Amino acid sequence: MAERLCAAPEGFTCRLFEGHSHVDYEGSRVWTWMVLYMPTSWTNMRRRLLGTEAAARELLGCLLVREDVQGRRVARIVETEAYLRDDPASHSYRGRSPRNASMFGPPGHAYVYRIHRVVCLNVVTAGDEIGEAVLIRAVEPMEGIDLMMSARARRTVGGGMPRGFQLTNGPGKLCQAFDVTLEEDGVDLLRPGNGRSLWLERGRSRAGLAVSCSPRIGISKARELPLRFFLNGNPWVSVGRPPSNGEATTV
Repeated sequence: MAERLCAAPEGFTCRLFEGHSHVDYEGSRVWTWMVLYMPTSWTNMRRRLLGTEAAARELLGCLLVREDVQGRRVARIVETEAYLRDDPASHSYRGRSPRNASMFGPPGHAYVYRIHRVVCLNVVTAGDEIGEAVLIRAVEPMEGIDLMMSARARRTVGGGMPRGFQLTNGPGKLCQAFDVTLEEDGVDLLRPGNGRSLWLERGRSRAGLAVSCSPRIGISKARELPLRFFLNGNPWVSVGRPPSNGEATTV
């Protein structure tokens, strides 16, 4: 489907999408176009997500939002990990498959996969068919904490109520708290009202946020790469520790 830019009201980006054609009564072929107005903040954020290591930093401080019949849940992203296409620890390293197909999709879309009894949420951060993404590793609850606690209690083995920072200080935990399932795989996280009630928002200014990086946690390959990013000193960062051969540094 062809796409063109067009004039738009202030604060929006307009795109024209080429639709279907038909032949009019004079025998001429006529094309119809679909007009879509998108808030400029969404298109700007999608551009910022191109470049996986930079996107892993850019996502820190952004908001993960779930809004459904239960209510509204909001949390600030405080820890991420980047996974590159030439990275032996990445799901895309051996190419595209039915399981990782969403990882090769447009930037800003979700890649959700199952590991053991939980799922993990990633944000695709490269162009089509490249296969790179950022794992959302920990979030700091902002709104709807009671809903997050109830969701975690329903999904936690044994039904125990998570306490304190255990609520969302890990990729599986935050997905339980936000009721993320494999049904979210492939949805556009930069478009509120995407039909799945889960999206990302820019959040407040990142000015003054101290970001650190370290090797990633819980992997067996490419353990030395400094591709884990987190808000320095934030208590909601996951409790895992990087390999002993890598120290955290401020970036």
